[in-house]
Amino acid sequence: MRHLVKSISIALRALASVSPRLAGRAAFFLFCRPMGRGAVREHERDLHERAERSVLEVDGNQVVVHRWGRGERPVLMVHGWGGRASRFADTARALLDRGIPVIAFDAPGHGESSGSITHILHFEEIIERLYKDVGAFGGIVAHSFGSLGVFKALRSGVETDRVVSVNGVCDFFHLLDVFAERLGLGAEVERDLRERSERLLASGDDIWDRFSVSHDPDLIRAPILVVQDEDDDVVDPEQARRIVAAFAPRARLVTTEKLGHRRVLHSDRVTSAVVGFLADERGR
Repeated sequence: MRHLVKSISIALRALASVSPRLAGRAAFFLFCRPMGRGAVREHERDLHERAERSVLEVDGNQVVVHRWGRGERPVLMVHGWGGRASRFADTARALLDRGIPVIAFDAPGHGESSGSITHILHFEEIIERLYKDVGAFGGIVAHSFGSLGVFKALRSGVETDRVVSVNGVCDFFHLLDVFAERLGLGAEVERDLRERSERLLASGDDIWDRFSVSHDPDLIRAPILVVQDEDDDVVDPEQARRIVAAFAPRARLVTTEKLGHRRVLHSDRVTSAVVGFLADERGR
């Protein structure tokens, strides 16, 4: 992947020297598209194959929804960029062992769903439609980019008892900053990329504030658990502290080390903390 990113960076900088606008268009094409679909891993396979599946049509895409167990107030799991529902296998198993039903989905361009592009409004729509289908959630667990979609949906009226953000993004503009830095985009190309993003989401230049997790925190009253690995090489750990600060005192932080951005989902300690936090609400 590093070699691919380096090759793309070289190509974009060469294109920008000729036309920053064309380079911006190419960067935007990449910005909206996950790089490949992660396969189901061996330790995820048994749970993945046991799922009851259904399909939602979202913006012309067939979105696959995975369900395990039956009952009211299921826990919804929302993957991050380049992820898929099966990445939550460890946490889902632990919840099912406690009799707590679980729902997850593959966003457009991810997992088993169709399409090649996705964005925050797709995540929001999927979450809202699942909410209309099953009612309030017993909890929502989001990883990385998924946190942005979850909090956007919560501000739009989706109800849940509790929220967990794992290595989550707080500031919407952080996505663009990280993308631009990794590809070495110049100021003109980054500006063009920003403008194209604003047009795609049809919401004006305030999307960078309004789509952030910390926007209008008083609209979300649920307790929040924020899990962050201090060695995350994708999302700056400061993003987690920004979430906690925005929702204090109803948000608390759990930190880990040496797990990185994705392995944190398979940590026994993290699974125990997340399931304990979600199950505690049901016990009460």
